[in-house]
Amino acid sequence: MVDIVQNIWSVAKKLFSLRKKLSEADRQKRIDIAEYLDTVSSILQEVHDSLKNDIVPHGKCKELDHYAKKMPTVITKDMVEDVQELSDMLLEAHTVEDDLWEYLNSAEDKVRELQKIEEAAGWLRGMATTIRAGGKP
Repeated sequence: MVDIVQNIWSVAKKLFSLRKKLSEADRQKRIDIAEYLDTVSSILQEVHDSLKNDIVPHGKCKELDHYAKKMPTVITKDMVEDVQELSDMLLEAHTVEDDLWEYLNSAEDKVRELQKIEEAAGWLRGMATTIRAGGKP
């Protein structure tokens, strides 16, 4: 089984490490990337909040699936060489309703796993702000 939490965390961490490069895009591209990152961040935050309260995050699988597939059209290969790999990792982790729900209910450290999801959401949210503000006019 895919380690959903680790995949989400790894994708966010990798994108966060590339924030300077993404900030160098032209203004409209930065806005598009920032909106994308804000949306994915919001989805992850909602997943975290639901799971923390023992509520299945209904509908979030499809949302995450959609945005995982959309990643290479927003963050292009000329900006991030391994964007397709990141997109695939996020796509593999999109099953937050069933697989993640089951995993967390049997996890040794549910709190730590939830913290990793919230941390990933925070990285993406912060990145969106940085990218929106940086770069070319």
